[in-house]
Amino acid sequence: MISRIPSIRITDRLIPLKINHLGFDSYGYTINRTSYSLGIIREIPGRNVPHEIRVANLNGGAKFDVNDFGEKAEFSKVRITPQDNEIEERRKTADLKKRKNYEMIEDSRPIYQLSFQLKISPPDRDAMIYNFPYAVPIDEAMKRINMLFFGHRNFLEIRNHEFLWWSRDDSTETKKLRFKDLVLSCKKLVVENAGFYILDWFLAPEVYIKKVLNEFPGRIYAYHVNEWRQKKPVGSCLRLGINNENNAVEALNTVAANMNGIRKRPRMVIVPINNTSQITVSYNATPQADAHHSSWILKFEFIAV
Repeated sequence: MISRIPSIRITDRLIPLKINHLGFDSYGYTINRTSYSLGIIREIPGRNVPHEIRVANLNGGAKFDVNDFGEKAEFSKVRITPQDNEIEERRKTADLKKRKNYEMIEDSRPIYQLSFQLKISPPDRDAMIYNFPYAVPIDEAMKRINMLFFGHRNFLEIRNHEFLWWSRDDSTETKKLRFKDLVLSCKKLVVENAGFYILDWFLAPEVYIKKVLNEFPGRIYAYHVNEWRQKKPVGSCLRLGINNENNAVEALNTVAANMNGIRKRPRMVIVPINNTSQITVSYNATPQADAHHSSWILKFEFIAV
């Protein structure tokens, strides 16, 4: 998906699409070793701020609402409605009138510039800092950030299923062979080891067989490209773990010999389907994590162009 929609890679850096670790703080959290912290920065243009405010700014900003004078505001950590403000202002009216005669007009002018600061600290890169106007209480701002990160997420349940296969030499009569709906309808199916014929049973758009049992000649795998022309949607991907590199080479050569308009690259053949899609057939060494299953990965991918 990242190859077809590059912006997803940028989004995933800011908002992880997959969460392995999640930790919460009062005004921040940690997701996959990356910390996110929200605070209020108080600055005076052209002047130095008091020491305690400077320290707070260096540590990510104040974790409470502040007024125009940089002091802690009332109703912190409480949702403020217009009615709350109105009642509070009425109560303070008498006090304000009494103090007015003892204060200079210039002393009552707001001198602080206030802004929210969202600090993102990845483990392997410099911290990223984003500033935006201080227009809502900090709790409301945190709620909006929470909705941005978690508002439309669903828990994805991953299950492992074990299959028991009979030898080809044995025959067993069965009235009905049924697989769980979860297996039949899953989006991505990873199989430790199986025969190539398993593909006739599953409709998952992405299938990865880590080790193909009883490997076929490469021309058999190549015929699978024709099946994809009619049965597989754009975005489908099949990866086969094999040990014989000659089978992979034969698969590419068979595709190249029987398809029109193909383009060749090292260890890859590109088959155009129409103006908007193509199938790529390629093979590469198996990733280290799965090297104990097979030596090569033969890959068929139906992609948009």
